[in-house]
Amino acid sequence: MSKALEVYRGELTKFQDHFQRALPVTARKYMTPERLTRVVLNALSRQPMLMKCTPTSILKATMDCVQVGLEPGGPLGHAYFVPFRNKHTGNQEAQAIIGYKGFINLAKKSGYMKGQPYANLVYEADTFELDIGSGQPPRHMIDHRKVEDERGNVLGAYCVAHFNDGGTHVEWMDIKAINKIRDRSRAKEKGPWVTDWGMMARKTVLRRAKNFWPLSSEMADAFRHDDAIDTGEAPDPSLVYDASFVEDLEKAEEQANGPEPGKREFGFKADKKQQETTDEPPKKVPLKEKMELIAGAQTLGTLDELAQGDDRKTILDAIEKRRGDLNENRADYMEPPPPTDGDRQGDLL
Repeated sequence: MSKALEVYRGELTKFQDHFQRALPVTARKYMTPERLTRVVLNALSRQPMLMKCTPTSILKATMDCVQVGLEPGGPLGHAYFVPFRNKHTGNQEAQAIIGYKGFINLAKKSGYMKGQPYANLVYEADTFELDIGSGQPPRHMIDHRKVEDERGNVLGAYCVAHFNDGGTHVEWMDIKAINKIRDRSRAKEKGPWVTDWGMMARKTVLRRAKNFWPLSSEMADAFRHDDAIDTGEAPDPSLVYDASFVEDLEKAEEQANGPEPGKREFGFKADKKQQETTDEPPKKVPLKEKMELIAGAQTLGTLDELAQGDDRKTILDAIEKRRGDLNENRADYMEPPPPTDGDRQGDLL
């Protein structure tokens, strides 16, 4: 195992108690913290771009899956880790995207469904009849002698759910509506929308159908998380995670991003250029000169660099005021440099 994977293993192991407490009772029969660690490490080893993500983002993405009882990145296809570039920090951060099979799994375990819901794609060569007002599943006939490429273009997708009270709900979306949803997603150019379009189309019609379903708490949390990923919203961690998990995560981040310049996350060695820089003692800058630099600072990163040295309280008070000014005028921010074509993994809004 590479040194990088060993670092991720160490951090995942430290948080196994948190994962165990967060697991829903229905998932504890087949998912253990030890298995979870193995599955996550396998997912990291298969996707080189994930190895560039901050370990704290891997921990949070793992917890997002654990809390709803889904296995991330494994052969079950419940959820995927997708790297996004945080445009404020320039870091690659992993986020969990729940797949079609993940939502089907949650619906089956909810207790409200008779069997499990299903979704299918409809092609030009298929026979498809849907009576919206009948409350009955559509009549969908395909010619099994034709392979998928011979069935023509996709026309749309539908989802059928049978409930314990005898009711049935059918949802239909045409191809234009599906692609409109895809185009609003931050992951439209990477991840499962590129590698598994058909499954994502099924998931899209299922997500629309859930507005008419009774939902378990795990399903509601999963859909809420999925909506936040698509819109780029970042919910308050204290409203999403257990307080002890948030506290330990903050400690891990403080340890990773310690006061030493050039220190990189979770034990990764600074590169040679960084080491050469950190070997030199910091130069002291006169207070008056620092105050002038703070007043003209254009980025929060510049303010952080100025936070070192003498007269710390005076400097920090000035920095706090400048932070407020920057937050009031977002145009003052200097955006991080755009990624190269090979590294482009999307922006984290």
